[in-house]
Amino acid sequence: MRKEFWGRYLVTWMYNLHFSLLTGTTGTLIVGYIGVASIVLLISGFFAWLSKYSKWVKSLKFKSRSTKIGLLYDWHKLIGLTFCIPLLALTVTGVMLAIPKQTDPILTALVNNISSPLRTQIQPCKQFNIPLSQAILIAQKKVPDARLAWIETPSNLNAIYRFRFQTVNDPSYCFPHSYIEVNALTGKLESMFNIDKQSTASKIKNWIHPLHDGSIGGNILKVIWVLSGFGSAALFFIGVYRWLVRTKKI
Repeated sequence: MRKEFWGRYLVTWMYNLHFSLLTGTTGTLIVGYIGVASIVLLISGFFAWLSKYSKWVKSLKFKSRSTKIGLLYDWHKLIGLTFCIPLLALTVTGVMLAIPKQTDPILTALVNNISSPLRTQIQPCKQFNIPLSQAILIAQKKVPDARLAWIETPSNLNAIYRFRFQTVNDPSYCFPHSYIEVNALTGKLESMFNIDKQSTASKIKNWIHPLHDGSIGGNILKVIWVLSGFGSAALFFIGVYRWLVRTKKI
């Protein structure tokens, strides 16, 4: 066990950089809309290639090229086709995580309404709080087969223990979506949100994070996602370099 504060050590600093560019809500919006632009680039790039070739097998091979532009095109094409589906999955899920207010209505229109857990507010007082161990036992009795993942302890503003559980059917290890709230003053169960009993749209949202970070597929999917990250960087630099060569700027 160790005592750390979020954002003050390397991994969480990198997480904040990736998710919000270290600028809070504004950065999250920027990341989300950059993701939307990336989706447009991926799809338009795929159809630009598709419209040129009627014989796909031949087009997937390297051709004998005498020019740098042609060689760069082949590399860009093959890397793009190799990582097109993984990059689309990463980008779509990333956009849904970054700008849920803008993407949730689309999911609602396609499937059904999204259910959200309650956040109970109880005014603290000088009365003695029940211990954490007792609050955990109260919560676990409601979901005996679930794994406790997160604990939010009472604060000076709210006398609530809030627990986050991973149920058997929940794919998200780090960020599961089942919540139980226990009154820290009385031990009363204030609210319960079991993702297994929620709407289809809510369950789909629960798959977004484990799909985005690759945890749902174990180490194999994580390796594919890492390679896709390098692939997207390669697409960017090869594309820029080819444009510079083509426009005779270098």
